[in-house]
Amino acid sequence: MLSELPEEVLSLVAFHLCQPPTRPLPGPVLGDASRWIASPTNLLRTSRLINSVISPTANPELYARIFRANFDTAAVFRRLGDGPSTRKIRAREMTAELKRRVRALSRLREMMDRKEVQRIGEEEMWVIYVMLVENDGKNLEHLTAPAAPFQLYEFIDLYITQVMEPICLLSVMPPDGAPQALFTWILWLVLSHCPSAEHFSSRLSRLYVLRPYVFASHAYTIFLAPWTINDLPTNSAPDVAPMGNIFVADLKPRQTGVEVEWYGRRIKLSPPQLAQGAILNFFDRRCGNRSYRADDEDEDDDMEDDEDEEDSDAGSDLVVKRNILNSAIHDRDFIRLTKCHDPIHGAGMSRKSWRDSFNGVWEGNFSFFDFDAFKAMLAGQRKALYEGQYGEQRQVWRLVETYVRVKRARDVELEVKKEVKPKVEEEMYTFEEDEGEWQEEENDQAVEQEEEASPRNRTKLPLKGPSTNAGFPADSPPTTRAGLASAQAEEETLKETLVQQVEAIEGYEVVPEAELDAMLDNPDEESGLELLLTGTGHSAWGSFILRGRVRAWDGMASMVKEYSPDSRGKWIYRGYIVAGDTMVGRWRDTFTPEEYVGYEGAFILSRR
Repeated sequence: MLSELPEEVLSLVAFHLCQPPTRPLPGPVLGDASRWIASPTNLLRTSRLINSVISPTANPELYARIFRANFDTAAVFRRLGDGPSTRKIRAREMTAELKRRVRALSRLREMMDRKEVQRIGEEEMWVIYVMLVENDGKNLEHLTAPAAPFQLYEFIDLYITQVMEPICLLSVMPPDGAPQALFTWILWLVLSHCPSAEHFSSRLSRLYVLRPYVFASHAYTIFLAPWTINDLPTNSAPDVAPMGNIFVADLKPRQTGVEVEWYGRRIKLSPPQLAQGAILNFFDRRCGNRSYRADDEDEDDDMEDDEDEEDSDAGSDLVVKRNILNSAIHDRDFIRLTKCHDPIHGAGMSRKSWRDSFNGVWEGNFSFFDFDAFKAMLAGQRKALYEGQYGEQRQVWRLVETYVRVKRARDVELEVKKEVKPKVEEEMYTFEEDEGEWQEEENDQAVEQEEEASPRNRTKLPLKGPSTNAGFPADSPPTTRAGLASAQAEEETLKETLVQQVEAIEGYEVVPEAELDAMLDNPDEESGLELLLTGTGHSAWGSFILRGRVRAWDGMASMVKEYSPDSRGKWIYRGYIVAGDTMVGRWRDTFTPEEYVGYEGAFILSRR
């Protein structure tokens, strides 16, 4: 009788059979993986005719509908774009992604049933990560709900115990691979650092296993390409001095892309940076809008407080952070991973990607590792890495973005006329034909300078200063005439500092706000824009001025932080904005030459 039903009705019956039951039901499930998505296996076995109507091969639209009903899809459509030349996701590709996720969840469930996660593959880690950064509500149900096929929080505890902690006992540095990187980001995406929501011992374990990735800056980079390269791609492999000893920095650009299956296609992308995820987990102490002090693990008072909280909240559910409740905040991060895995040939991101990303007030911490422990760590003493003391201090930044461009032809012509005016006056009594020849030469000179100034002919930003000064001349101290004692003085200092930055870039000018949108939307003109950062701030050390730029290729910000008016050191901050409103990176001393390993620490900021 079923065979006599129209194909549309059979498809509708199969769709409803596959929907999550309101309570667990006996019988086979899709891939033996989930009580959320039932399998139409029995219906497929009813007859060849029905099988030919509702099988994945014959009816991919059915399984695409099942996928859309049970998983979030808004993110993938946004990330593929809406342009006329953009390839949309077809039903067969959604069917392939459904099968991939079911297989991965099935394997994960089998591991959790055995309480053994040592053999987890990279594919399973990618599935969890992608589901989290595409989550708008549905995806998380498959990972954390009570009846979910796979309990992510239990998996995290097992992975730390069975994989991460044993690595700490080895005589070598922990591995820096895609599985470890994906795990640190999964950890940050789903877990809150609120002691009332997780056991204190679990938090200590996580902090301990993350220490190498946080403090060993010479071994674990946070950058998609070396921070010393201002303009990317390089278009050729640059000559880099061979690594002679541990004190020489590794500044060789490398391709970091790996191939991953994603909606029925193979895409190449870079895994998220391991050290970034570790720093976020180690120092991000937010729980809703409440923060708590990040003290050393061995302080008795804090230990007692946390133990009390552990007893009172034993068995309570872990708090889901807000950064996985809206997939849109991860769009730019995911696209960056797909475009910034090849610093030699990859085109990277557009200048428009970073507009209004840095403007505003930022608040957070910067950390510093004990200097003696840092030196011992560089000398190979792993004990110093795991037992060295560290501290944190609060800081507040106020940043302002400014786009600059190559000076327009009219400005170039005015400068040319100023330069040639004395010579014209000297030749004013020559014959008319000589005057005409000189006028022709003057026009040629203006055209030549205009061509050099064209964004299409620009090769790189003419910054000749050291990378430890964000590319700006090291002999130009910050403007401190106005000071930072009042809001008015701070505004004046910002203006003077910006003027100083622009003057240091030969042939460039500030883009008028009225022209900026049009330039960012024009590919020819957009490629000639550069983004400068100017700011002020304060910490326990005093007030400071920030000057720097954004590397458009991957959005890496390089900023020099210099205290004013009292000289309390100068530091170079380099980092990225992730998840929409979190800045993570490392600061470094500016006295050590860039080709050597410098003294570094981590920082994390959140936009107010």
